[in-house]
Amino acid sequence: MSGPGSSDGGPGDDEPVGGPAVPGGREPAVLGGVAVAEAPAEADAVRHVLRRAVEDVVAACVGVDLTWWVQATTVADDLADPRPGLTGRDGLDWAFLAERGAGAPLRTMTAGALATALVDHPEHPQRPVAEVHAAWPVPTAAGPVGGLTVAVHVQRWAMYGGGADLVRVTDRLVPWLLDAATTLGAGTGFVTLDRVRADDAESPWERVVGSSPGRRDLRRRLWGHGWGTLLGPEHLRAVGGEAALRALPGIRLRPAGDLVWATLGDDLAAVTPGDVARLRAVLEPALAPGTRTVEEFRREVAETGSPERYVV
Repeated sequence: MSGPGSSDGGPGDDEPVGGPAVPGGREPAVLGGVAVAEAPAEADAVRHVLRRAVEDVVAACVGVDLTWWVQATTVADDLADPRPGLTGRDGLDWAFLAERGAGAPLRTMTAGALATALVDHPEHPQRPVAEVHAAWPVPTAAGPVGGLTVAVHVQRWAMYGGGADLVRVTDRLVPWLLDAATTLGAGTGFVTLDRVRADDAESPWERVVGSSPGRRDLRRRLWGHGWGTLLGPEHLRAVGGEAALRALPGIRLRPAGDLVWATLGDDLAAVTPGDVARLRAVLEPALAPGTRTVEEFRREVAETGSPERYVV
C-alpha cells in the first residue's frame, strides 16, 4: 500500500490500520473467521454457518449492488475439467451447495459477491466485494492436515458510508464468529482489517511469516490474530493466561464457552499496527512459527515495491 508509513516498508506504529485503495492492488477488507482442528462430518453445519455470514454480515453491511455466485469442490472433482457448472452456479444457490455437500467429501464451499457494476471487469480490485469460504482439511496418507477454516471478508469501500463506521460491521461480524465457533467446535479465530481474502489459503499471520497451512497445529497455535483474537485453553496457557492479556492497554476480554474473545478496544478502525505489535508480543508463544520474521517480511515488501500491506 502507498501512503505514509515507516521506513522499513511497514505501516507506522501510530498509523491507523487500512488506508486508501491502490490501483492494481488489493482493497482493504474486514476479514474474520474461525479454524477447527478436526472438521465436523456434517457439511450442512458449515453451509449453515456460511449462509448466516451472507445474511447476517454481508447483507447488513454492504451498500452496493451485488452479483452472487456459489461453488463447492470435492475430493472427487477434476478441477481441470472446463465444463461449465461442474462445481459452481450463479446466484445464491444453497440447494446446489447442499447437493454437493451430500456427495464426495468436500474440499471447499464458497459464496462470493461481485460488485454488479464491475462484473465485466475481472481485473478491477474492487470487483470481489465479499466472500464467505470454507476449506476442509487436506487428505494425506498420514491423515487430514490443515484443519477446517471458515472465513468471511467484506471490502471496506463497499460498506455503507464507505466503511467509515467499522463498529457497525464488527457488531454483526463478532456474533457470527462466536456462533460459528460454537457450531463448528472451533478453537481459534480472529478479526482484522487487511488485504487477505476469505479464500486465501493462509491467514494474514501465516502469509507474513511463511507458515504452511499443511503444518498447522490448531490446538497449540493460533490461526491468526488482530483486533479480535479467539483463544482456546491451550493458547491461553501458552501466553500466561488472561492476566498477560489484561496487561495490554485497552484490551477487552469476553468469555465464549471455554474460549476467550479478546479485542483491542471497541473500534477496529482505531487500531494501529503498534497496538497489534504489542498484542503480538504477548501472543508470540501461541503463534505459528514460519520461515521468516515480521521484520524480514517488511524488508522484502520494501525491496520489491509491493503495494500490499499487512497488519502485522
